[in-house]
Amino acid sequence: MQAVVNIQNRGLAPARDVLITLASPMNVLLVRKVEQIPTLKPNEKRRLRFPFKISENAKKGVYDLRFTVKSKETPTQLKRRFLHATKIGLLSRTPRYAEPLKSWLRGQGYTWDDLPGASDYLKLLRYDLILVAPEAEMPPKDVRNLANFVEDGQALLVVDKIATPAKDTLAKTLGYDTLDYHSFKSRDGTLLVIDNQHTITRGVGERIMLGPSWGNACFSKPSTGQTLAVIQEEQQAIPTIIVNKYGRGKTVHLNFHAETATRQLNTILRKAIDWLLSTR
Repeated sequence: MQAVVNIQNRGLAPARDVLITLASPMNVLLVRKVEQIPTLKPNEKRRLRFPFKISENAKKGVYDLRFTVKSKETPTQLKRRFLHATKIGLLSRTPRYAEPLKSWLRGQGYTWDDLPGASDYLKLLRYDLILVAPEAEMPPKDVRNLANFVEDGQALLVVDKIATPAKDTLAKTLGYDTLDYHSFKSRDGTLLVIDNQHTITRGVGERIMLGPSWGNACFSKPSTGQTLAVIQEEQQAIPTIIVNKYGRGKTVHLNFHAETATRQLNTILRKAIDWLLSTR
């Protein structure tokens, strides 16, 4: 895993001897903590990468990495920012659907690893949360591994649809009896919160305007899953945020192409990750 730090000189003069220092809690093991840039020209941007590992003994959760920036011209003006060190694995098949999610994660300071699949169960166990990008296709083995991953106490966030022959296993994991998928489009994309007592939706309001929305939605009613919000399409309310507890773990299903509305869903996405990573 790696923390990505973007810096820019917004001044009118070059910044000399720019020093970037990263500090972490005990459970986050940084490979490198300091980076020095001799000169940063006006408006010049740099992207720095700081590899790290999270201790096997670390409890599930979000760990803050604090970094400070100073230069020869501003030795006492420290800029403090925070990154989030979490053990997130991102499964994606189609880059154009995954990139908006990566951009959101990057903007929020989350770190993640790209995963080609879920066939290696031991590799999955390195992570606390697996995030599945839209238009995923998985063989039965991968779905069984994800189900076992959640049942053993980890977390899963699925955006839109996973195409798989193992529909029954996936349905049970996400909190449905069956998975009956149909494509849909909503012109105004009004997200109606029907349960505002849950941690994820508490305080976000009753309506969130997403704009034109679409996806391969599961029209099946959740069984063990709990519907937090819906999108109204003609005469039918489509469950769009479904949470479930499966075994000792948790799942969140964003039942549409939510990557197109990360700005509008910013608070819900952050709270969903916090809820998935919490031990309660």
